[in-house]
Amino acid sequence: MALVLSSAFASAIDFDFSSPERVQKDVAFEVEISASSAGSESYDVKIFVGQANKQFSEIEDNGQWRSPYRYLTGAFPQTRVFRVIAHFTGESEICVRLRKSSTTRFDERCKPIEIISNNEGNGEQNAGQSAEQQEGSETAQDGEREGRENSTANNPSESFGMDAQESRDSQTEQKLGYGSNEEPIELNPLPRTQLNEQKLQTYEKQTHKIAGEEQQTIVGIEGKKEKWVLYGFLMFCILLIVLLAMNKLN
Repeated sequence: MALVLSSAFASAIDFDFSSPERVQKDVAFEVEISASSAGSESYDVKIFVGQANKQFSEIEDNGQWRSPYRYLTGAFPQTRVFRVIAHFTGESEICVRLRKSSTTRFDERCKPIEIISNNEGNGEQNAGQSAEQQEGSETAQDGEREGRENSTANNPSESFGMDAQESRDSQTEQKLGYGSNEEPIELNPLPRTQLNEQKLQTYEKQTHKIAGEEQQTIVGIEGKKEKWVLYGFLMFCILLIVLLAMNKLN
């Protein structure tokens, strides 16, 4: 009995592993195993997420993805970093089992892990990029502001010229009545000169003249219409008299 217990403790290994706490579904991630008492012995490795079958996760073995149900024979410590992929979403556990080759007893360590969908992962990545771009833009603006301040400090004549220009602009606005605290000065309209009055009278006469000519034209047209009606009536009367005369002769 003592011999069996001693052999069991001798096969045990004290190890730990590191892996991401949050991964994306169907996206490979790495699991690194570390042990202080591995020695020269070889250990079989089994790593799985949720359950040890292909529907939940897979492990990479020599460039091929395979079910984590079977151990990778003699993989540790020759290989310390392994690639794993999860096929579901939600909160679960990732477990690593090590057993000494040619034995059935194993040691297991598990840690919590969250598997998110690809859409959630892309959204977080885009949000991170937007935040970095915003920080970069703010940094650039701060740099430009500091550059202008340094330029002003190194060139006082330029600053003085800008201040003088602003002062002249302010005086011009005050003269024109556009000061910040003053109402604009209303300029009185220029008085109408005698020349303008003569032009206005000439324009009015021409307007009356044109209106009179148009009225005369209309009256002339109406008079012509009345004359044609009268002529027509006279012709009708003459024709009627001729017909009556011819009728009496017959």
